Amino acid sequence: QMENTPSEEGTQESRQRPVMEAISKNIQDLSAVLCSEGNAALFLKFENLEGPLLATTGPLAALLVNCVTTLPLQTPTYVGLTLAVDKRASDGEYSGFAQRCIHYAMKVVSQQVDQILSGDKEFSKSTAVSQVKHLLRYLALLTRVDKVKLLSSENGNQSDDDSFFGLLKTFAHVAIKASDRIVAKLFKHWVLSTLPYLPNDNIEINNAIKEELWIPLVDLSYESNFAPGVGCYALLLKTAQHEEGIKDEGDDDEEEDEEDDDEDAEQICDTLQDLIRCFKPIITEQSEASTTKTRFALFKDSPWEGLLIDGEPSNEVMQLALPNLSSKYIPMILTGDDCCPYGYHHNLESAFLFGRLPIFGSPAADDNDDNDDDDDEMEETPTNAQLQAYEKEFSLLDRLMIADAVRECLLNHETIVTDTGVSRGEAKDTAQQVWSICHVVLKSEKVATGEPGAPPVGIEYILVETLLSLILQASSDSFLRPLYLSRVLLELVRSQPAVMPQALAVGVSNLFQFYLPTLVPSARDNFSRWFAFHLTNTDYQWPKAYWDHWASYVVDNQNSRGDFVRFSLEIMAENLSSMETMVTTCLPSGSVLVNKIRQRSVNGQNVEDFLLSLEKDTRERVWDRNEDPDSILDYITGEEVAETLSAIPDKSSIVWCRTRAIIRSLMQNVEKYIQTEEKQLSDAVAGKSDSSKMEEENNASSTSREDVLAVTTDAIIRYQNLIIRSLDKDLENSGVKLEDDKEIEIVKGRASLLENVLHSVQNSRVFMEGCLICLLDNDIVNTRSVIAWLLDQDNDTKVGRWWDYAILSFRVELNKVLQSSGASMVVDRDGETDGDTSETMTRVKSIDEFAAPLFKLTTEKVLTRLSNINEGHHKGLSPVEVDLIEGLKLFVMTATVIVLEALIETEERSTKLKTKMAMKHVNEYSGPALAGICREHSPQTKGITTLISVLEAMH
Repeated sequence: QMENTPSEEGTQESRQRPVMEAISKNIQDLSAVLCSEGNAALFLKFENLEGPLLATTGPLAALLVNCVTTLPLQTPTYVGLTLAVDKRASDGEYSGFAQRCIHYAMKVVSQQVDQILSGDKEFSKSTAVSQVKHLLRYLALLTRVDKVKLLSSENGNQSDDDSFFGLLKTFAHVAIKASDRIVAKLFKHWVLSTLPYLPNDNIEINNAIKEELWIPLVDLSYESNFAPGVGCYALLLKTAQHEEGIKDEGDDDEEEDEEDDDEDAEQICDTLQDLIRCFKPIITEQSEASTTKTRFALFKDSPWEGLLIDGEPSNEVMQLALPNLSSKYIPMILTGDDCCPYGYHHNLESAFLFGRLPIFGSPAADDNDDNDDDDDEMEETPTNAQLQAYEKEFSLLDRLMIADAVRECLLNHETIVTDTGVSRGEAKDTAQQVWSICHVVLKSEKVATGEPGAPPVGIEYILVETLLSLILQASSDSFLRPLYLSRVLLELVRSQPAVMPQALAVGVSNLFQFYLPTLVPSARDNFSRWFAFHLTNTDYQWPKAYWDHWASYVVDNQNSRGDFVRFSLEIMAENLSSMETMVTTCLPSGSVLVNKIRQRSVNGQNVEDFLLSLEKDTRERVWDRNEDPDSILDYITGEEVAETLSAIPDKSSIVWCRTRAIIRSLMQNVEKYIQTEEKQLSDAVAGKSDSSKMEEENNASSTSREDVLAVTTDAIIRYQNLIIRSLDKDLENSGVKLEDDKEIEIVKGRASLLENVLHSVQNSRVFMEGCLICLLDNDIVNTRSVIAWLLDQDNDTKVGRWWDYAILSFRVELNKVLQSSGASMVVDRDGETDGDTSETMTRVKSIDEFAAPLFKLTTEKVLTRLSNINEGHHKGLSPVEVDLIEGLKLFVMTATVIVLEALIETEERSTKLKTKMAMKHVNEYSGPALAGICREHSPQTKGITTLISVLEAMH
């Protein structure tokens, strides 16, 4: 096990770290055992003839290479083991061990690259991306010990196809020539992340790296998908949203400074850009000092130094040639073959590219400038010693490499639940792997480390920053899932109580105070979900001072900080069996936030007495007398009700009245459940503890939300025809004659139905989503009516996170379209290169006819809402504008992915034509196409101009 000691590690370049000395000794002992006379035949045996790859490689070589792919912090160790075994077996029948390792590594690289390019959905892309990255690092370190040929000739004039430099040049050419932008980014990432591990003590080699690898790749045009305000996966808005009535101290004084300070930082939006910025001094200045300044030990760790095998050094010079890549698809990309079968890579970026969010700020200036200024800053800034150490002792390169190591550990040790329900791996084990990164970080000479074996002071802030930023940008579609990340962070806090809780509290405070108004809505929602999860699993331990401070933001005016608190409380409440816990355990005693947990929505309409009577009578017929649906239909559409309605002078008050009575009646159990929760809250606040009443309430609330939802959806299914016929009867009484007008009115009727459901569930997302799915499945509402309910201008009720409901309805109804159309789609014929010649059958036509109008409709409704918002003189957009713009972006992106997957899944073979044809079908409603609709809209407001920029970036 790797453990640092408090001796002068890092202060003497000629001396190995104590942990490396221990590893060298372990390598020496292990290699002696493996290569002993009794074990060699077991571990080193291989077949010389052509045969299966594992047989010609041998068990130990294959195992070693596989360990390289899955243990990112141990690469130098496995390089040392490769050298030791190769040296010990060099004279016998098992010689050539290093060559076999290299050959197997190249085979794995080729296989994984082809799997990624093929887009095989059953294949783990994140695993493949990491494996290729680790194997390139392994081969790069082997060039340091002259075991792998770096260049084919000293002057570089000869062909270098069999050298490691030639391999990197091939990858660089793929990055330059690939037509798929995500594939190009991936190969660029592989090459650039490998360069620091190459030998840097030869000027000629350094110049070749700079001229033939670095400059061509860095000069490539690059648009980050994390660019603030416009990027598809942006974490931040272009400017903080304007929040009426919310004033942050120091805003006016610091506005100009922030613009100047962040001018360059705004361009560093993702980890690839960060990598280029950090590695630039190492590559372009060719200065070894730039490398030695970093505290990340993997750049310099060399356990093979001083490793003696039978009294001789283990790293004898061989410079083995690399076998050619056996990839099928790389040559096709390099030759511009249009038949190269790119797979669909919509989520591939999440395996290697991440948004950058410096929660704790940027590192301090270089040492030359901080003698006096730092002392002043330390006196003026009240902060803890760990945070000071993080700010001053961890450079940009340190933070980049440690954060990258965290992500690699998360990807390689992810917990998996198989199709049979078996769980592999635990979050606790992953947390231990993440914490072990401390052992590859050198201690700072300026900061006392305390006890022997203690972790580097301040490293917990890098871990918290990395995990929180990943949580904020995660989605159900990304490889690093939000729940998995939340569990790992939870286990880290539990396992390191001395340092992690404090760092986490500071991180949450910084996000709340400095980032929330600038975060995109999806990131804010992820923040709330994580916070609710974390408190639920830590017995709601959170400082009272934080709650008291946050309460001041929970006001009537919509603002990001208040929304964060409300949504967090809402999620916590949804996971409790009794609302009393929110008062007695979750929130501090006497907190005003208790009143914000359940805020009953107001209908805003005057309801006629007869309508209330009609609703009451319908409830009795449904629940008390359990009448047949036809009997209730005869009553509600009969003459008695019709005559009474005709006598009401204000006809606007009885629009869709029958539908309202039916749906509100069916929602009775949900309403009672929510009323019970509200009673629990009020009693807990009042301190009531009458045992008989409490027992009565507990019995009333013993039914779970799931049971209540099941009873309600069963009732909706039973009375499906009653609801539909009531809608028809209300439409008939509206007096609309034209068919087009009827279509518009029925959409309004269904939207009114959904509005009544929302009123009954009192904004409970669990109940609302469950009822919405049931209504969609039973053809009572459709996606068009859902979008009207969410976005129509005459709908006074603001539906929070409207895009979630829009996406949900789109997904549910598209599944119904696919089921009704069947799998009757003809795949592209072999040899065809033009998607226009492929035959598209009923299924594809059904998908297009369903999706295209909805993309256009949603965009038009958002445009209408944006054009009717009064623009102020403030710089940022209003919260409503941000929700509309970012919500439409999320809807378009997610719905496009759903459509593409539906089109692709109908085909049996993985070919470029498949993806090409699918992309052609979605071009009609792609971001740029929708931006064209926005340009034609008048008037052009600030919000619409921003929306156009966002949609244009979604190409």
